[in-house]
Amino acid sequence: MVLVFSLILILPAVTGTRDRVNAQEVDLGDFVRVGVGGRPLALSGAYVAVGGNSSTPFWNPASLAAMDGFNLGGMYTDRFSAGIIYQYLSGSAIYEFKDRESPVEEEEKSESGLLTGLARYNPIRGKLGLSLTRISMDIGSVSYANNPVGEWRSLWLGTVGYRFPDGSIIDGFSVGASLKRYRRQLNEDSVSGWGYDLGLLYSRDIDLGPVPVTGSVGFNLQDPGGVEMVEGDGSGIEVTGVIPPYNRVGVAVMTRTSVPVLVSAGYDFSPTRPQINRINMGTEISFADIFHLRGGINKWVREEGIGFSLGAGVDIGFFNVNYAYLPHNLGSTHIISSDFSF
Repeated sequence: MVLVFSLILILPAVTGTRDRVNAQEVDLGDFVRVGVGGRPLALSGAYVAVGGNSSTPFWNPASLAAMDGFNLGGMYTDRFSAGIIYQYLSGSAIYEFKDRESPVEEEEKSESGLLTGLARYNPIRGKLGLSLTRISMDIGSVSYANNPVGEWRSLWLGTVGYRFPDGSIIDGFSVGASLKRYRRQLNEDSVSGWGYDLGLLYSRDIDLGPVPVTGSVGFNLQDPGGVEMVEGDGSGIEVTGVIPPYNRVGVAVMTRTSVPVLVSAGYDFSPTRPQINRINMGTEISFADIFHLRGGINKWVREEGIGFSLGAGVDIGFFNVNYAYLPHNLGSTHIISSDFSF
């Protein structure tokens, strides 16, 4: 079953790309490709196999069901310190279906006449997660034909994730999907398009002698086949373009010790635009489950040089805040994100 599902995920990304998306049109997906969230970006985007906060639906919809309870979070940053406002807001709810092991009380008996003492079993098992996320970027004024033009982009994601129950034949696997709505606006003119993501996550505890670890593998096929943005109203401002398919695969290992250490790595690639393929790696060390130090490196496959990132996070009960620093030749980016869990 898992193999069949994996093939369903992979085939659209390899064979289903439309000719129009293959063409060298304007790439409108660059504004979200770098990703969101202080913790993921401090790890240089090596997050598809990690998850665990409000940015999870973007990185891998399957990771959503690995969370618990209700979560609300967001991010704010000025990209390259150039007045490009980039932010997101996300809310999620995760519910675990469990059997009722206690006897059925007298007043709880149904009209069918079930006997007191029989256990009530839930026909559904595992964990189900639902979330809604909005990502936006206000680029400000750009010059078009020597005239100032205000540009704004946004993405909505509706995500569902499911984790198979412990003890089942596919224990440790999670699957997920996101339905996406892209929009680009230049002054009063806009285009939009629908996309979707498919995710898979496998996680397992492993005992390696004195150092027990949790290992995970994640896949996220973002917009298999690509997204063709709908034409504008012909006002003379070019707003059309495409969202090329972009796939993420990653692995992560975290030690289950008094000072947990996370090491993650990933490869992001597009079957139609190899110039945006990227390798990323990140690491995190945690102290008392309160303070976290992070760092990462990344490299665009067809570019010289290596980028890096740094960051830190603080967890205080139901609240956490994360910071990431991304240097760039266009200017440094400082990212702040936070989450509430309850």
